[in-house]
Amino acid sequence: MATKWKNDLWSVAAIAVALLCLVYCSSFILDFLFKSPEDLLATLRHLTKGDL
Repeated sequence: MATKWKNDLWSVAAIAVALLCLVYCSSFILDFLFKSPEDLLATLRHLTKGDL
């Protein structure tokens, strides 16, 4: 019985970590999709020059 409980705990922990990762990554995707073209071009210019 204790083994099943440990497996369930690890499954819940893995699902929680996966959801946090999904939310974190989706914030970057949404930021990229809804950013104005001027901001995007300025960001690309800074990245190509090596400025962060």
